[in-house]
Amino acid sequence: RSSCEAAAAIADQSPGGRAQDSARAVYMLHCTVDERGGVERSVEDRRRYRVIRLAGGVRALAVCDPQAEHRATAAMCVDGAGARTAPVELVGLAHYLEHMLFQGSQKYPGVSFYKKQIGLRAGRCNASTAAETTNYFFEVDAGGFEEVLDVFAQFFVGAPLLDKSAAEREIEAVTNEDSRNRVNDDRRLRMALQHSVSGRTTGSQSWSKFGTGNKSTLGAEAAAAAGVEG
Repeated sequence: RSSCEAAAAIADQSPGGRAQDSARAVYMLHCTVDERGGVERSVEDRRRYRVIRLAGGVRALAVCDPQAEHRATAAMCVDGAGARTAPVELVGLAHYLEHMLFQGSQKYPGVSFYKKQIGLRAGRCNASTAAETTNYFFEVDAGGFEEVLDVFAQFFVGAPLLDKSAAEREIEAVTNEDSRNRVNDDRRLRMALQHSVSGRTTGSQSWSKFGTGNKSTLGAEAAAAAGVEG
């Protein structure tokens, strides 16, 4: 089986088509519908694409790049979980969850286990919270791809620990990120545009909602005011 197939398999481990492990998810690809011809690309693009609808109803895109045969990557886009969807009482919650998600899982409980596996395979990982989605990805040497994929998958389909011992540390990390953003011209421009849109204060889905979060919006006092028990 190719790394591309394994990358696509992760999406099938959703609640609608949960698999016990990555291997079973790969085998489930044989039961999916291939949606060929669904990718627009440049005529100069030599990569091969396959759009697949998985058994759980999730669409996955597998990409094979002949120029990247020694590297492999996977990404997960979580729709409907972005800055705009956070409750008004806890703005920045989606971004905070992005940070907390990688604090171990039931199958791989070590808080730093995921990042250690990435490092052992000369890789890198990151995530970003957009207005309506949160995106996660990793890249490693191809030989270790499937092992890391299984670790990665557990954050979405297994049981992420959301380790309480890391809660305050990640609030600090989010607060530091907010401090950096406030002196970044691109971020400042984005904030200005967000606050200029029509209807910016309408409901919980406002485009102007503060997305990064910090101690003031996510700390103990904010949580208590929102009725969240510590």
